Amino acid sequence: MLAKHPLATFLALGLSLGADVSIPNQFRATIQLEMPYIGLSEPLEVAYDEVAGMQTMSYWNGMDKYIYNTAGTSYQIIPTAYDGETSVTTCWK
Repeated sequence: MLAKHPLATFLALGLSLGADVSIPNQFRATIQLEMPYIGLSEPLEVAYDEVAGMQTMSYWNGMDKYIYNTAGTSYQIIPTAYDGETSVTTCWK
């Protein structure tokens, strides 16, 4: 089962060898989320900075953006369609 989850395998192996395993306080990752049962393939990008208290998540190559701020206002920037046909970019706090 661990072979299907490389990160879990890495963490388990590191811990079993007595290594000090920790998650970094800053990182950026690009992920391709696959849901084959419904035919969905969704690109995601995540950036995290623990010191600054910020995290961003971007879906669909930047179409939907979420900016999380632990010390202040967070934002959601998404396309919004008021008439069901055309959309505008909208920023929500």
